[in-house]
Amino acid sequence: MAFHSYNNGQQYFNGSFFWGLTTMLLMNRAYSGAFMDISPLTTRPLRGFAFFLMGASINVFVNVASLGEQGYLKGEYNLERRVAENEHTHAVLKTLGHQLDKRGMSVFDANPR
Repeated sequence: MAFHSYNNGQQYFNGSFFWGLTTMLLMNRAYSGAFMDISPLTTRPLRGFAFFLMGASINVFVNVASLGEQGYLKGEYNLERRVAENEHTHAVLKTLGHQLDKRGMSVFDANPR
């Protein structure tokens, strides 16, 4: 089972792109004076990127606070990550064993090429 099927912390970043883009466009509006004028973004792209990161960061902080209030703790995230890693490792080893049995080989056999 893949890690994304667990609560892997993705909910911390939900909405980050939207709020980063919204913040960037609103701050661009404040600098240019016109809603559709993107000349401040093209002349100073680093400033636009900084505004995007500011909006995305604020969104992450709000998500972390709201998830903390709901009882989602860092320990649960680490536990779920370890469970997912263990299941992935088990699936890889199971597939490896099946492929070796199918070829009549052992883990310690040399490469037949």
